[in-house]
Amino acid sequence: MAEADGVQEGDPARAARVIRDVLDAPDAPLRLPLGAEAVRNLTRVYRAALDDVGKWASVSGSADFPNMPPAVRAF
Repeated sequence: MAEADGVQEGDPARAARVIRDVLDAPDAPLRLPLGAEAVRNLTRVYRAALDDVGKWASVSGSADFPNMPPAVRAF
């Protein structure tokens, strides 16, 4: 691991500054991916998950009572 120090993509000091700066934001996210690699990986995983939701939406919807209006929730 010593050989990787200082040549890795992520900078721990910069990450700490980002966390500190974001904490004070009124719209701070619950989870904040840090680093370009994290953004790339999460984007890929979330897109795949959304594709699965779309693929199975009609099967998922078939579990509802028929002819019921959609629920209104304050999410």
